[in-house]
Amino acid sequence: MTDNGSFLTAWESRPIAIWQTRWRVPELLMFERVGSTNDIIKARADQGAEAGALAIAEFQTRGRGRRDSQWRAPSGTGLLMSMLFRPASSSRADLAGTIPIRVGIAAARAVERVTGIDVALKWPNDIVARDGRKLAGILCESSLSSTGIAYTVVGIGLNVLQTEQQLHDDARNRAVSLRLLADAVPDRGAVATALIEALLALAPQAARALSPDELAEYAARDVLARHEVTADGTAAGVASGIGDLGDLRVRQGRTVRSIHAGTVRRAL
Repeated sequence: MTDNGSFLTAWESRPIAIWQTRWRVPELLMFERVGSTNDIIKARADQGAEAGALAIAEFQTRGRGRRDSQWRAPSGTGLLMSMLFRPASSSRADLAGTIPIRVGIAAARAVERVTGIDVALKWPNDIVARDGRKLAGILCESSLSSTGIAYTVVGIGLNVLQTEQQLHDDARNRAVSLRLLADAVPDRGAVATALIEALLALAPQAARALSPDELAEYAARDVLARHEVTADGTAAGVASGIGDLGDLRVRQGRTVRSIHAGTVRRAL
């Protein structure tokens, strides 16, 4: 199950049992090194784990983002975690797109509360600084049954302590860490606690359409809004917010269409 991973006995100078008590999670698996925390929680979900089961790793050998892109972070610099969500009741499969939106909003609030950094969101799964540099990626993987969403594994990779030299960066995917944005070096334990508390509040909820308040908060954080964007490298139109199923709305002339998946970027 651990992909040759090694379990940690302590994290941030405290025993793992202390963190489990502090975070009030039903199960906590912490690794020095592992393949993918999402894969760990998927396996636990299939074995009947409760909502809120959590895996954290200091380093992942197969950490991934959407479309199997890699998520890289030097050991001990980021927060690499996955949590199990189980809907309180059967949720329609077409509501799966609302989950990363809610997770992004909750995570943005948590980061702001601890660090004071003004955080924005980029559809569908990035947490970014206001200038667009990437702070975190979210990967939600849902298991679908004939009745809807059986469970969802929510993975988050958050840049916390990286220096500029440690960040994986390129011309189209600029990255930044909380350390580089904050007035003081962030406390990883405090950031993790705020983030986990935010996720635990969502883990047992049924997926549902996004409310007007959620749509308004997303709009206030949306770095794509009113910009020309491309979808999978092709001109798509002007980003015009999101719909209540988590889809991205783009406008071309008088026509508005929805994008449900793909890599969307501001046009150069």
